[in-house]
Amino acid sequence: VVSPMCQYMAVDGVVSDWHATHLVSRSVGGAGLVIAEASGVSPDARITPGCAGIWNDEQETAWARIVASIHRTSAAKAGIQIAHAGRKGSCAHRWDSYDLPLAPRDGGWETIAPSAVAFEPSYAVPRLLARHGLATSPVGEILVEESVLGWKEYELEVMRDHADNVVVICS
Repeated sequence: VVSPMCQYMAVDGVVSDWHATHLVSRSVGGAGLVIAEASGVSPDARITPGCAGIWNDEQETAWARIVASIHRTSAAKAGIQIAHAGRKGSCAHRWDSYDLPLAPRDGGWETIAPSAVAFEPSYAVPRLLARHGLATSPVGEILVEESVLGWKEYELEVMRDHADNVVVICS
């Protein structure tokens, strides 16, 4: 099993040849399960601007290409770690300013979290989620519905969230 390793190399959440090389080489190397890096469910779910995403069609197409290559070149199964950075989001790339929050003028975004409490004093106070959480958000429902359909379409068999809950979708 290849555990998810954040690459911070996506552009607008879209994975690239960098990701394909990273994941396909491990599957060809003999791993039975390759789990892709933490991928944000929405633009504000990312840790950094370089984080992968699963919220639009362009991202789905890019992931589908990688998954197809894994399946074409090996017997490995492909998985993904679902992510939402919450109060820890909107940070600079680790090699630029190790985990320092980004101001909106520098490409940062408003973060959201279960409570309006900053991660650290240097971080912005996140926007509080609705009292009943994502269940009250029509956007959250749509994202989950579209993402699950997308994974099914390109045969991503395993998903893992930050709490290590595993969801299996068989192709």
